[in-house]
Amino acid sequence: ARQRAVYENWKSARFTDGLTITSILIPFLDVNRKIKYKSKRTKETDTYLINKVSFSFSDFTTTIEMRKYYPDYPELTT
Repeated sequence: ARQRAVYENWKSARFTDGLTITSILIPFLDVNRKIKYKSKRTKETDTYLINKVSFSFSDFTTTIEMRKYYPDYPELTT
């Protein structure tokens, strides 16, 4: 039961870790791409998967929603 609780906690926390950014227009950007993003605030570089891309051709901007990428088989401690 404890191992299942640790797994469920891990799973629910992983799917909520994401961010949304706005950048210059990048018309070739698409969903399900793995990218690296460096935060200006924390100076850390992390890998993300793109979930949603919105373009504004009038403003020449792209809004990108992405989730943090984690390896397939993480080590879960009990």
